[in-house]
Amino acid sequence: MRRVWFPLLCLRPGAFVVDGGCGLGETAVEMADLVGPSGHVLGIDASAEMVDRATKSVRNLALPIEFRVSDVLQIDLDDDAADAVYCERVMQWLPDPDGALKEMTRVLRPGGRLVVVDTDHSSNAFAVGEDAEASALSLRDYVLDVVPHPRIGSQLHRLLRRAGLDDVAFDVAAVPLSTFMLGWPFLQTAVTAAVARGDLSADRGEALVTSLQEDEATGHFFGYSLLIAASGTKR
Repeated sequence: MRRVWFPLLCLRPGAFVVDGGCGLGETAVEMADLVGPSGHVLGIDASAEMVDRATKSVRNLALPIEFRVSDVLQIDLDDDAADAVYCERVMQWLPDPDGALKEMTRVLRPGGRLVVVDTDHSSNAFAVGEDAEASALSLRDYVLDVVPHPRIGSQLHRLLRRAGLDDVAFDVAAVPLSTFMLGWPFLQTAVTAAVARGDLSADRGEALVTSLQEDEATGHFFGYSLLIAASGTKR
């Protein structure tokens, strides 16, 4: 889906773009192709381990990429420094989403573009048998408790307007979780939380996961989640 939303950044050769919450750096590598050798991609992440791994992954690539340990709540850049900022599936975990949007807006030049992508976890769903349906719905509800801002995706449009951006727009995509491994982070978080709270027995949690693994083996596994991309322009 990233390639679908990259045009919202309005990147040109020579542009300076920030990838907020870069993780292992895959998005930064994709954006480097768009800004070309005269451009610059800065990937920032609060995790030193992630930054180290991202740096090593591009060591032998001739790409205009730099990775730094930095927080989207306090970006180590001057005001009006970047042509664009991209932030994907980070806001849901932050203690202060409004503060992060203000900070990302601060480092944008006037006319610069901000694109923020995140999930509404209330949309998460897995196709399961009738005997496991109640457990699957319960696990979705536990994720809503565990993730600090589980519905942030549906709030992005309003939050970007509140941050003072112009030309605010949004796009929605249903992202298939077509393999068990794509759905596993959701399941792992939900099962762990439900068992820890005593609301789901370890046996029932294990049975649900086993059922979905069996669906994977027979080609019947299916799940999906909604991703919302909100974009805006700095005045």
